[in-house]
Amino acid sequence: MKHRFWLSIVALGAVCASVVWAGGTPQRGEETARPVTVRYAHMNTAGSIMGQQASAFSEAVSQVTDGRVTVEVYPDSQLGGLQEQLEMAASGAVAFHHNTWASLSSLIPEFGVFNIPYVVESEEDLVRVLDLDSSPIMQRLNNRLIEEQGLRIIAIGALGNPRHLTTRDRPVYQPSDLAGQNIRAIPFPVFITAVRGLGGIPTPIDFADLPTALVTGTVLGQENPIETIRNAQMYESQKYLMLTGHIQGSVPILVNERQWQSFSERERVEIQRVAQEVANQHNQMTINNAQATLQYLKDRGMTVIGPEDGLRVDLFVENTQRFVEEEFGAQLGGILREVREYLGY
Repeated sequence: MKHRFWLSIVALGAVCASVVWAGGTPQRGEETARPVTVRYAHMNTAGSIMGQQASAFSEAVSQVTDGRVTVEVYPDSQLGGLQEQLEMAASGAVAFHHNTWASLSSLIPEFGVFNIPYVVESEEDLVRVLDLDSSPIMQRLNNRLIEEQGLRIIAIGALGNPRHLTTRDRPVYQPSDLAGQNIRAIPFPVFITAVRGLGGIPTPIDFADLPTALVTGTVLGQENPIETIRNAQMYESQKYLMLTGHIQGSVPILVNERQWQSFSERERVEIQRVAQEVANQHNQMTINNAQATLQYLKDRGMTVIGPEDGLRVDLFVENTQRFVEEEFGAQLGGILREVREYLGY
């Protein structure tokens, strides 16, 4: 209730602000010397790679706008949960934001396809279908997002960072090993289905509340990229890490469209350029750090289980595909077929 009240105040402030700005918002292509400070909200810790990416983006924006645009970064869900942050970005209460595709699917359902487990066969295929410059699928969905929700995707982050399963006190080799066990799920349908595919009982919990749920045993385990597992110190409550790789990592970086159009044409070009450049640098950092991150988790007591240790990824794929067809065949069947045809599957 408090969140809804607060969001109502934020929305009212955004409307009032739009009235105040009406006479002074620069038109497309115009330059303005007036300094502006905007906000960037996200769920990750400041020290995570996505947290570092947001900070690096803030610095880059200041440089390419000659200090006119200041981006204040609010990490670690300081401004609210995932859905609240997305609503703030749509309303203009924050200018920049990154989130999951599943969360974005609450606005445009088809975006959920990019978080469907095992939807692509490789990271390279994911990069192809998400390319903002060449993928007709992404271009069409991004145009809908702009027109219908007032949000724009300007870059893709967290590539090369697939999601894996962890548990507190038991190894898992196939879906049946999780039968009857509560596993945390991001509170969106695609991630709930992912947990069902892994064999567990989905327990929707926001990321901000996940550490407490793991420590208290509310859930046996969870699923996240290894970099997130490290930075959130999940090794303190989770002993086993299963390399299921069920969702290839990727995160849309968003901007409020009204705020975007308030920037000059040159600023828009430069801000989008550095957004993807910074994302690419940190995507590569994630890939380069993968083995070191796994070793770090092992050194802190986690047992890592992969296919060479008997992990039956084929059974996870088979089980997951059954749930995906049952739960998303009608709603996302069209976009699923389009993605598969585009990738030549």
